[in-house]
Amino acid sequence: MTYDVTDRPPVHALFADGTTVCIRPVVSGDHDQVEGCMRGCPQRTCA
Repeated sequence: MTYDVTDRPPVHALFADGTTVCIRPVVSGDHDQVEGCMRGCPQRTCA
């Protein structure tokens, strides 16, 4: 089953400084930005 993301309610994030943002679904044009963000994240390892 697939869901149309436009049918879902918006998702918001609350930052520690009180700022809120609306998080939208990723689209194909976001690839470079998402890749850059992932490169900037520390690597997680499983013990």
